[in-house]
Amino acid sequence: MNIQTYDQEKWGAMITLLSLDVVSPFYEYLGLNIDNVEEFKTSLRKDIIENREEYVKNPNIIPDLKKRNMKNLNLIDGNSLGIMIENWFQNSFVWNPADLGIYGKWKILFSISIRMDERWKSLDLPKRISEQARKKYEKDVTDKTELHALADQIDEQPHTKWDIEMYSLHGFDDYNNDPYNSVLFIIGYKRIKAYLNWLVSVFNDIELKQFLKAANHLQASIPALKPFENLYIPEEIKGAKNS
Repeated sequence: MNIQTYDQEKWGAMITLLSLDVVSPFYEYLGLNIDNVEEFKTSLRKDIIENREEYVKNPNIIPDLKKRNMKNLNLIDGNSLGIMIENWFQNSFVWNPADLGIYGKWKILFSISIRMDERWKSLDLPKRISEQARKKYEKDVTDKTELHALADQIDEQPHTKWDIEMYSLHGFDDYNNDPYNSVLFIIGYKRIKAYLNWLVSVFNDIELKQFLKAANHLQASIPALKPFENLYIPEEIKGAKNS
């Protein structure tokens, strides 16, 4: 049976998203440093078309888009571009809520606490950083003013031929499937990771234990969050703090 793995589907979704002209202006916000954006998009589009043509010829085998991408991206910039995209896929690209992992749980807790004094106080943050942490979350995680302004500029421009085709094939005209929603989703993931990394870095060991205890107690006190797993600090952040 011809079945794609989740990673294959996810990789295809990523490449389709990054190939869009309405998405490339957000590359920097997404954490992508692409020197030649047009060459990069052209390479992705060529691979998408070739993969599609290969599948039409033999529907019994799903062509390996990732393999094709890596080969051609490495032709652009040695191995560095392919390696960067692979790392970005592994560490930054999120496709559905399950991809957020524990960071999604932290984001929900912070987001429902940020504008409620009692909940924020319940997080038991050290007094020396509590207000700073609150303002930083609002500025660095929730504020989308700059992103929305850029999105409005893009919306004023007619879609390119490539984007029209992709919108038609993938139903991107549906509001719930708008590529901008995916952009915001990925940026939100990037931001909450950076914020939690910062927050943990300013704690001493005792403060971190108190904060974790308080955060889990607060989560347990909110009925909608009770089914969630216990909050913890991801190993990648622990490692950065201890290095």
